[in-house]
Amino acid sequence: MVGLGVAALGSGALDHLLFGVAPWDGVTFAGVAVVVGSVTWLACLAPAARAVRVEPAVALRAE
Repeated sequence: MVGLGVAALGSGALDHLLFGVAPWDGVTFAGVAVVVGSVTWLACLAPAARAVRVEPAVALRAE
């Protein structure tokens, strides 16, 4: 929610650089949120898959 507020303020300050997009365009905000969420999910996928393959006893012994 904080990021959404900062983005709204930032888009108002950068409205002269937004060609063909309104500063308060909800579709653009939602699209950016989906893209950022997808990239985050993909970035977490590989380490999570690797962690699932580790035996718990081996991981505890490594500590």
